[in-house]
Amino acid sequence: MYDEIILISVGLLIIYLAIFQLKSEIRRLNITLDKIAEKLGVPEPAEDSQIKAFIAEGNKNKAIKRYREITGAGLKEAYDYIEKIISDNRDINK
Repeated sequence: MYDEIILISVGLLIIYLAIFQLKSEIRRLNITLDKIAEKLGVPEPAEDSQIKAFIAEGNKNKAIKRYREITGAGLKEAYDYIEKIISDNRDINK
């Protein structure tokens, strides 16, 4: 009984460490991709005129859809990104 609990605990620890390592690697790759995009002159999605127009119109859904078209991002990531842009614009206008 205790042996099984120990094995399960060790297995979970190994899985946790593997996930942590993968997250670190993804973070590093994203930094590298950002540097490459900057060197190539790839604009940020926030600079896309359609996204700006949709946000200005208050059409968040179309802005999210456009962001997903440009980046291939998932719905949650796109939603968070557009919300951040909207929040940043509110802060600037204060």
